[in-house]
Amino acid sequence: MAIKKKKATKKRKPFMELTLWDVILSYPDLHDPKPYKKKIYYKTDVLLGEDHPQLEELKKAVFKVKRDAFGDDKTEWPKGAKKVFIQDGNKREDQKGYKDKRYISASTQTPVPVVDLKGKVFPAQSVRGGMFANVAIRISAWEFEGDEGMSIYLQGVQVDTTKKSLNFGGGKSVEQMFKKGKSGKTGKMDDANEEDQPRGKKKKTSKKSSDTSEE
Repeated sequence: MAIKKKKATKKRKPFMELTLWDVILSYPDLHDPKPYKKKIYYKTDVLLGEDHPQLEELKKAVFKVKRDAFGDDKTEWPKGAKKVFIQDGNKREDQKGYKDKRYISASTQTPVPVVDLKGKVFPAQSVRGGMFANVAIRISAWEFEGDEGMSIYLQGVQVDTTKKSLNFGGGKSVEQMFKKGKSGKTGKMDDANEEDQPRGKKKKTSKKSSDTSEE
């Protein structure tokens, strides 16, 4: 009788799922994915104030996945895990909305559900930078073609329309686009729309500095 060989099972990489409550969206691309390295991504920046009650929880989750996947010795971590995932908004050139905040960039290659607080579908094309939301993410280690690393994947967005949205990281609000001045003419056009600015642009620093904010 022939003995059936068991198929080799691929070891599952460590991950953690987390919902971040009452955060701010910036540069959301939830309807029209943006290309990056020959792939397309639905993505958004997620901003948390320095006093956000979940900031420490997020830091611990990121570090735990790194440690569980790659060990305690940071010097042995792959390049894809050494990057800073929770970034400092004060180090960006375009600090509008980012000042005194920490932020992550969450993305995925497939569309994610976008709903309102009642769980009803919210048009993804209507999500703007500056909106408050609850964001579900998955922090996961990965391995691909010999490379290893960690990413923060976007899983879903719940928009909070009960709060007045801020205006940054995604262009003008509808009210501002059609607001008229005292003369009856439309207001002066900005020199540059936020959406035309390079995404995630950071300040240039003369010296390299190590950020241990995730620990």
